[in-house]
Amino acid sequence: MGRDRIDRAANPLAAMMEEELEGLEVEDVGEAGGGETSAALVPEAADGPGRRAPAAPGGVTRTPGPTRRSGRRPGRPKGGRNSDPNMVPISAKIHKDVRFAVDRVLADQSALAGRPVYMAEVIERLLRFYVEQGDPYELLEDAR
Repeated sequence: MGRDRIDRAANPLAAMMEEELEGLEVEDVGEAGGGETSAALVPEAADGPGRRAPAAPGGVTRTPGPTRRSGRRPGRPKGGRNSDPNMVPISAKIHKDVRFAVDRVLADQSALAGRPVYMAEVIERLLRFYVEQGDPYELLEDAR
């Protein structure tokens, strides 16, 4: 299917994205190397935008291309529901009107409590009540 390659030098948006990508690569290795940037990662103006300076002795070299940061960011605390091994995810389909009504109620409850009230917290409390006490509708019918 003879697709022509795009000339990145003629496309300013692609050139900006490449510059940002190079900056991110320098930051990634700088963070891993104790905050110092290696001479091998700083592009020289004479070589052009796609070339890198020769590697310094014992320096780290990286190939150009998209990089992905894995793991948590430096300085971000561990903990929370996502890292608790006792918590498991669930999925459910509910009617959108119910979802929007719950969102409004959660916003009101968050304002009253002075802290965010999460939907997961409400669902867990409801399910815990169902397990410990039974179906609330049956409890209401028995009380009549």
